[in-house]
Parts: sequence; structure tokens; C-alpha cells
Amino acid sequence: MKKIIQILIFALIANLSYAQVVTEYWDNLQTKKKSEQQMKDGMQHGKFILW
Repeated sequence: MKKIIQILIFALIANLSYAQVVTEYWDNLQTKKKSEQQMKDGMQHGKFILW
């Protein structure tokens, strides 16, 4: 039973690790963030933050 739980937790973490963080900035110097989101397969996946 303990091994099954460990395998499920590992599979969940591995699945979430494929998302990439995409950051947009207000200025060209990239000092002020506009938004930050996680993308997977070209679609939003996970949290989205807008400043």
C-alpha cells in the first residue's frame, strides 16, 4: 500500500513538472512584470498572476 501511494505521488509530480512558466513584462528592459502564467501544450495550465 505504501509503494502504491509513493508511485501515485511521483506520477502527480512528474505530470505537473511539464508546465513552463511564461512571464510578460510591461517594459522592454524586463524590470516590471505584467503577468506570469504556467503553460502546457500551448494552453494555460495552473496559476495565472496579473499585476
